[in-house]
Amino acid sequence: MTARQKLISKIKNMKSGLILSCLEDMAKPWDRRTEEERAARAYMLDELERRMNNEDRFDCFLDKLEELEESKR
Repeated sequence: MTARQKLISKIKNMKSGLILSCLEDMAKPWDRRTEEERAARAYMLDELERRMNNEDRFDCFLDKLEELEESKR
């Protein structure tokens, strides 16, 4: 199993609240993230979107997250 597969598997086993918390804790502008942070963020967002099963709710969370990230400039 590759490191990527292990990370995705670990994220799939996380509770939704923990994923939300991790995303908020990791929040920072895009240009200040490492490649690893970008990958982890993308995998967490993919999993969260799958679980939410509600495009409006997910978009609302993304807007909030982007606002938080920009506030850290």
